[in-house]
Amino acid sequence: MTFSYTMHRQVLFNETDASSLLHFTNTLRYMEDCEHAFLREMGIVVYDPTGQDTSAWPRVEVSCKYFSPLQFDDEVTVRLLIKSIGRSSLTYQFQLRRTNDEELCAIGHMVTVYVDRHQEGALSPRELPLDLLQQITSAPDRELWHA
Repeated sequence: MTFSYTMHRQVLFNETDASSLLHFTNTLRYMEDCEHAFLREMGIVVYDPTGQDTSAWPRVEVSCKYFSPLQFDDEVTVRLLIKSIGRSSLTYQFQLRRTNDEELCAIGHMVTVYVDRHQEGALSPRELPLDLLQQITSAPDRELWHA
């Protein structure tokens, strides 16, 4: 059973602002990229372009606290922790660190709900996939970040 996932990436020039610092919105993209890589590793398809799978994972809560800026060409380590598992939701924590000096740059929080998309546009919660639940667990409190 796993409660964490780590990915590495480099800050690209087009992700920065005029001062070559990572634009704050891209921190949320990094969190989402990490979540998608984690789910992919667990065998979960986030989006089916054929339309046969009508599930989706909308976000219902997102926050981020920034500590140190990242800039163009920095290598970043993004770590995901599963804070809690609900019937149809997952609550994550994310930590972004500059890889070379391990300086804490940001801590994020995201709640996502597993839903069914209906033709008329409505969404209804679905129970989390059993194959996912058999692979994951909530992180122990000692692993969670309290900033």
